[in-house]
Amino acid sequence: LYRYIDLVNHYNALSYNSPVFANLVLWPCQQLCHVKYRRALWGEHQQVLNSLRIALNQLVIPLSSFLEPVESNSSMIRVYAAAILSGTVQITRQPLLFLIAVHHLNRYLYNKDNRDSEFTQQFVRLCKLLPQMTNVKPTSSSPSSSSMQTIRNKTDILNLLRFYKQPNKQWLQQTKSIKFNTNLHVGIHDSLVHLIHNNDDNDDYADITSATTFNEAIFKASIECYNIDTLPKHRQLYWIELFEREKGRNENQFITGNKV
Repeated sequence: LYRYIDLVNHYNALSYNSPVFANLVLWPCQQLCHVKYRRALWGEHQQVLNSLRIALNQLVIPLSSFLEPVESNSSMIRVYAAAILSGTVQITRQPLLFLIAVHHLNRYLYNKDNRDSEFTQQFVRLCKLLPQMTNVKPTSSSPSSSSMQTIRNKTDILNLLRFYKQPNKQWLQQTKSIKFNTNLHVGIHDSLVHLIHNNDDNDDYADITSATTFNEAIFKASIECYNIDTLPKHRQLYWIELFEREKGRNENQFITGNKV
């Protein structure tokens, strides 16, 4: 672990946002690796996340390695939530990290085994404090649309956690190889690594930094979402149940308090 922390600190100091170096830093953070590496990066050295501005089309490791099996460690779920709700990780700046966090939070919240967990209860209470949207329409990308919301709005993020479906399947089915750039120029947009994809139409993803609305960013980040009409029935019922359980818990606490 100490060697990995040295690598993380070295990346933070000298990487210049190199996607090659970023792939090395992320390698031990795959789901089949020990959680201590993910916790070190996302929790103890969270400031490094700001410079891990790697996109899906710069990833050498299969995307599925960061998504499956789903995260079950409650401390990791907390740091994922803290990273995206605090703005440390943003969809237009660190689209890969944002996707990883949203994926695991969504799967955790919709797991019935976690509905009584402290994190889930806190999440429900947070949702009640913020005005709720009723829909997510990632296929609409017009900046003038009245349904669009301001990027980094916490309500948008909480709503995305409810309606998130999966990454676009093209990113889960990519075959990749590495070719080295002869000019050896390292920068945010000039990678040493060129990935060969089955589908090279990545224009929408490449200009995600220019997204002016949250829904437009979701679309360009290749994140697939349900909307209010397509959200599976069992998810709708489960979401209602979460809020009803919290309401019942508060009523019981009120009654108990009055008796005392």
